[in-house]
Amino acid sequence: MKHLQKTFWVNLVGMLLVLCFINVPAHGAEKKRILVVSSYHREYLWTQETNQGFCEAMLSFGYFDTADQITTYTQNDYVETSKAVFKKLWMDTK
Repeated sequence: MKHLQKTFWVNLVGMLLVLCFINVPAHGAEKKRILVVSSYHREYLWTQETNQGFCEAMLSFGYFDTADQITTYTQNDYVETSKAVFKKLWMDTK
């Protein structure tokens, strides 16, 4: 259980750091580039729930334009919106 808690906090801090640095102003209206790294398999319930929460947050903050983009991102690990380009990488921990 401690291993899961530690992994959770490491992933959370990592995502927050990425989001902090992504928000640094770029040149003009250039789109933000957001990289999400996941260390769990996509079929784990944990992974699906964190992905859902992340996508809902990005939609509510205006980074996703429509709910259809959430589906595209979830299926393809990539989507480009009017404000950002999202890419998800899967970390092979074995």
